[in-house]
Amino acid sequence: SAPPTTTTTTRACIKNLPPSFDETKLKRHLQQQSQSTSLKITDCKILKTKDGRSRKIAFVGFQTAEQAKSAVEYFDRTFAGTARLSVSLAFSKKKGPSAANGEGDSYRPWSKHSVGSSRYEQLQQEKLGEEEKDV
Repeated sequence: SAPPTTTTTTRACIKNLPPSFDETKLKRHLQQQSQSTSLKITDCKILKTKDGRSRKIAFVGFQTAEQAKSAVEYFDRTFAGTARLSVSLAFSKKKGPSAANGEGDSYRPWSKHSVGSSRYEQLQQEKLGEEEKDV
């Protein structure tokens, strides 16, 4: 029989953040809004483009899987300023959320900023073509 797959994680993915949010503001928002649930944040990372602008996506680590789950339940579809947050559990980038369901390697990145996506490959080919023209 196959080894049991885990569907728990201590990390949450937060999408559609206000562009003005940095790690400090995000932590403050999560801790102020959830005082009753007392979330212990271990780390926080907001993804940025190469030029330093926010991609409006963050990954937040919590002390326990239960805290991560309660943060998802509490914050999903809530607002930070005028931005409606989308919060879900975060799984391994290499395996994706389908790995928890036992589907294996069906995960494929979709963003033009993510290595492995078809759009990222197209942009890299275009850059190489432009550099050859400059030479």
